[in-house]
Amino acid sequence: MKTISLLLIVIILNISNIYPQGEAAIPSLSLNPSPELTGLGWIGVSIPNDDPFGFYYNPANLGYFGQKNNFSFNTYTEPVEWFKNFPGIEYNSYAFNVGYNFQKEFNGLDFSAGAGFIHSKFSFGSFYSSTGNSFESYDSYNALGLGASIDYYISFSMGITFKSIFSKLSDRPVEGDYNIGEVDVNAIDYGFLLTVPATKFFENNGFRLSDNTVLTPAFSYSLGYSRLNIGDEVYYVDPSQSDPLPLTARLGHTFSFGLDLGSEDFNLNLINYDLILEADDILIEKSLQTDSTVKTSYQGMLGDIDFVKHLIQLEADDKVVVHKGHAISLLETIKILRGSFRGRGYSDGRLTDGLIISSRGMFKFIGYITGSETLRFIGDHFDIRYTESTLFADSQDAPDFSSISVSLINFPFFN
Repeated sequence: MKTISLLLIVIILNISNIYPQGEAAIPSLSLNPSPELTGLGWIGVSIPNDDPFGFYYNPANLGYFGQKNNFSFNTYTEPVEWFKNFPGIEYNSYAFNVGYNFQKEFNGLDFSAGAGFIHSKFSFGSFYSSTGNSFESYDSYNALGLGASIDYYISFSMGITFKSIFSKLSDRPVEGDYNIGEVDVNAIDYGFLLTVPATKFFENNGFRLSDNTVLTPAFSYSLGYSRLNIGDEVYYVDPSQSDPLPLTARLGHTFSFGLDLGSEDFNLNLINYDLILEADDILIEKSLQTDSTVKTSYQGMLGDIDFVKHLIQLEADDKVVVHKGHAISLLETIKILRGSFRGRGYSDGRLTDGLIISSRGMFKFIGYITGSETLRFIGDHFDIRYTESTLFADSQDAPDFSSISVSLINFPFFN
């Protein structure tokens, strides 16, 4: 058991560097399973999005999802090889969301709600126990999220996620061990998301190209906060050596700029640029007591995150990781992803990138050019999206993510 534990510790430390504030159990919980948000620098607390994985860092995003989306399913095309030189260490996940806008039921009040589910599994490979039996060691969780949103000029969303977590180091106890080497625990996340679409406050802000066609600039600002992995301390073998879950605070803001082409019955986002700036802090502190025991304590709402230092000046340090993401979307068809993060555990900084290809904009644009009502209907209400991204884009042994999603958007049946 001690040999297995040592091997897993080496692997886990390469998953997520959680120090110097205090070690945490099951650090794979800190990974965002979204290939899109991974490609944007491991972000996700402040950018409103319709990715089924998008609520993992902020469950409030499910409220935003319900404003226009009815259903979406996303799954990896194949498991992620975390270390290409060590086969068997793999990460796999799938997710789905459902959403509904209650405008009709609430007499025009733009109130929406959404629910989401994520299943993720990080496999550390196969091992042999002291009895000679082979077993798989892994972390896995099921996450069920609920969110709601009210949109009245300013959109405010809130949400909560319930996680059921299972982690396995060994298949049976050995001599001297207190426990079987398994963890079964629950955790809770909650978050808030505020979005200000500034162009709503200005009338006649477009450029008329013809009697029926207007070119309209768009700008919005979003601010998000979440507190993740709220739960009890856990142990695999010895209760006196328990560790907390990776309790984390995330805070960030997003600036979005775009240009829309629209008419009475048609709208297409020609180009959009998102600048995402986020920070995260592990809220765990450990101190050695006079009797040689270790005391675990937790920080407050923001921990060591300083809005000016970390989210305006973008200065990272040994306690807070600063994330920066850039997304450029063209014709709602191609989105280019670039990101980076620096700080606790990543003093030299790491790079990410990615690409998304969507069917929606292509069908909308072709339908508009040809006048085909069928193609425009498909573009307005269906989307098939392929995403690929790289977590450590500056490394030769970088984990590559790829996924495919299917979505229903503003479907007439639900309106």
